[in-house]
Amino acid sequence: MSGLSARRVRVLRLLGRMPSVSKIESRRASHRRSFQRFQSIASSEEWKRYQTLLKYADSGEPERERARCEAEKTKFRKTEAYAKLQELKSLAKKRDIAWYLEQQRKGVFEDLLHERELFFEDFTTPDLDKKRWLPRFFWGDALMKKGYSFVGDPHCYPDDNNLEIEHSALVIETRPDERTALAWDKVLGFVSERFAYSSGVVCTGHSFRMLGGRVEVKLRIRHQPGVYHALYLVGDSRTPQIDVFRTTTGKKVGLMSGVLRNEANALVPEDGVGALPAGDDYFLLSMDWRGANLSWSINGVPYMSLEARGLDTPMYLVFASGVEPGATPTGVAKMEIDWVRCTAYDA
Repeated sequence: MSGLSARRVRVLRLLGRMPSVSKIESRRASHRRSFQRFQSIASSEEWKRYQTLLKYADSGEPERERARCEAEKTKFRKTEAYAKLQELKSLAKKRDIAWYLEQQRKGVFEDLLHERELFFEDFTTPDLDKKRWLPRFFWGDALMKKGYSFVGDPHCYPDDNNLEIEHSALVIETRPDERTALAWDKVLGFVSERFAYSSGVVCTGHSFRMLGGRVEVKLRIRHQPGVYHALYLVGDSRTPQIDVFRTTTGKKVGLMSGVLRNEANALVPEDGVGALPAGDDYFLLSMDWRGANLSWSINGVPYMSLEARGLDTPMYLVFASGVEPGATPTGVAKMEIDWVRCTAYDA
């Protein structure tokens, strides 16, 4: 396991070596525009003609034609073979084809050529897309078609009440809000419980699951001490669970990441990236899952990696916020999710 300290994060940001989200997105947009040009050339008649002529040149037929001309003392320049070779040379100098060949030689678009998008959501609709997102935990929907919370938590999860789409972002609010709600108790089962706070949760348990690949999310956090925010992957059992991130609940926002094997082994500060700004700054948080190898990064800068075997079940996305037991936040905390994207990389 390797980590990125809070001090190191601050230094990278001050030195400009942790790029801003706007710079990353601008660079990616430019890269994709270039890739569109690459694909356009690849589907052009000119490129198809170039490939046909290249295949002819590599077939050995021009050399045989040249040898025949030499044996018969005729001019190779007057043959169809010569004309095709000249056409090939001319096409290779064309601006688009020369550019295409250079990008191909450098492998500029290897990432996009092998990338396969599994899931993407940018919350452009006025309301939450219920075909993709459940506004509750998966098993509450599967068993009862209603949400539930947990006895011992200070907060409950009312359906939809703390979820809004604003300016093309999903906003999950956690706020002081006394109410009675259904809660799960390990001994008593489902009971009616009184809560001092309300929060929100969404998941893709009914619509999307993945077994490896990359998860990336663009978000920002309006922090309140005592409130945490999280994105994790989980299957039909509560563990194992892969935490793409979980924020700490102190005065500063910290990020922790890792893999939970059972309900007792909570993440610890050593699993974190350290203190990060909250407020107006957006961040890109990503997690790569390749077999037993997992790695995490923020704005493209790696901060942790580990090996975790036995992650062999498809997992779905869960965004959730809440209040730590014993905490008494007095204001409203928000997690604003601009978009989330899951991809696989084929060989």
